[in-house]
Amino acid sequence: MIVKLENIYKSYGSVDVLKDISLNIEKDEILCILGPSGCGKSTLLNIISGLLQSDVGSVNRITDRIGYVFQEDRLLPWKTVYENIKFVEDKTPQKDVYKLIADIGLEGFENCFPHELSGGMRQRCSIARAFNYHSEFLLMDEPFKSLDYTLRIKMIGQLIKVWEKTSNSIIFVTHEIDEALLLGNKVIVLTNRPAQIAKTFEIKIKQSERKLSSKNLTEIRNEIIGLMIELNS
Repeated sequence: MIVKLENIYKSYGSVDVLKDISLNIEKDEILCILGPSGCGKSTLLNIISGLLQSDVGSVNRITDRIGYVFQEDRLLPWKTVYENIKFVEDKTPQKDVYKLIADIGLEGFENCFPHELSGGMRQRCSIARAFNYHSEFLLMDEPFKSLDYTLRIKMIGQLIKVWEKTSNSIIFVTHEIDEALLLGNKVIVLTNRPAQIAKTFEIKIKQSERKLSSKNLTEIRNEIIGLMIELNS
């Protein structure tokens, strides 16, 4: 187990954001968190990372070396793709950086600066940078939010390819059901604010073998949609 959360509560003034959240993040798994906009997903992620303290409850982590991918790419504009990835862990051999660049689909763009890249390419670079940090634990806060559907699906495939080689534990926050279905070993659905865990879904199919059209994923998607409709009614 990488992280254990017990009975997490968080409020901002008179606004209750999180209520009695308990969950475990296991080694080498991807945990996806789904929920309505504004329900507290990013707040929960920041509490897990240690950037924010809960009002009540405990967070136990076996590591403080945590990678973080934000909604914005946050690349250094004066550094190339190679340099942006390399600078978080300068000891990484050059060949390993180039291999990571190839795995994330940026081969041939090693010497380009951020302003020369598309939004999707910049986000790929930020993901490669997070993996190069060599943390056991990676947090991703809606990293594909600004991308169109086709590009998001492509990015998910590239993320899975890199994750299978590194075996990081990942928490992936999203409001897109298909992203969660393709990525998550577990998918947690949060209620509206104050957010509680409405239900946890486990998906046993290997990520690289998943198809959204499969019976298993279709059934889970339909259940999640029904649950979210119920929560918003």
